[in-house]
Amino acid sequence: MKLERAKSHIRLGCILLCLLCSGVLPLSAEQIHKHGVYKTFYSNGKAREVSWYKKGSLVRRKVFYEDGTLLREEFWNKDRMELKRGYTPQGRRSYVRNYKTKKMTLYNEDGSVKRVVPLKLQAPWKRPE
Repeated sequence: MKLERAKSHIRLGCILLCLLCSGVLPLSAEQIHKHGVYKTFYSNGKAREVSWYKKGSLVRRKVFYEDGTLLREEFWNKDRMELKRGYTPQGRRSYVRNYKTKKMTLYNEDGSVKRVVPLKLQAPWKRPE
C-alpha cells in the first residue's frame, strides 16, 4: 500500500515537472517560497552569509567577515528589518539598530554604551524583492 502511494506521488511530481518545463503550467516568483537555511561562502570556504526563511519571508540573517568572524546579524518580521547588530573584526559589538524603538546604540571598545541616538527612518527598512 505504501509503495503504491509512493509511486503515485512520484508520477504526479514527474507530470508537474514536465508541465512546468514545457511552460504549460507557469509558476510565478510569489509561488516559489524559500524555506529553511540558505548559505553562501567565500572562496576560502568560510561562510559569507547564513539566512533563515520561513514560507518565503526572511526571518534572520548573519553576515561574516572573510576570516569567519561575525560582521552583523539582522532580525526580520514580515520582510521588514526589526533589529540589526554590528560587530568589529575582533568580535565586539559596535552598534545595535532597533527599528521598533527607532534608536541606535553605539558601543565603546570595552563593550560599554557610548551613546544612544534616534534613528531618522520613518519606517523599518523593507527588503527589496
